[in-house]
Amino acid sequence: MAEVEVRILGRAFTLACGEGQEDSVRALAHKLEDKVRQVTGDRPVAVDARVMLMAALLLADQANESEQGLYRARIEVDKMRRSADRSAAEVDATLARALDDFAGRIEAIATRLEKL
Repeated sequence: MAEVEVRILGRAFTLACGEGQEDSVRALAHKLEDKVRQVTGDRPVAVDARVMLMAALLLADQANESEQGLYRARIEVDKMRRSADRSAAEVDATLARALDDFAGRIEAIATRLEKL
């Protein structure tokens, strides 16, 4: 288990994380600090539980919006797939009819040629 030190508004926090996850934890802490600054408006404040909670709620709201957007995108992709499947089936049916028609013409030509 590794440890990483992060700073939120100048206050140091030492956190445990998995080996190799230090950069990821630092990046997440940077995002959290951005949200804390959004909550505090860059006013000098002590980093307390209330400020961290508000920042966490902003991040949770952002994550929720992303999840909802992803869900809507998946629905659209599913609709597109179904539409593409229907279109492919229609193309297959059209090609099958054209091939049947073409085969009928070839048979008619062959019949005429046999009569010559």
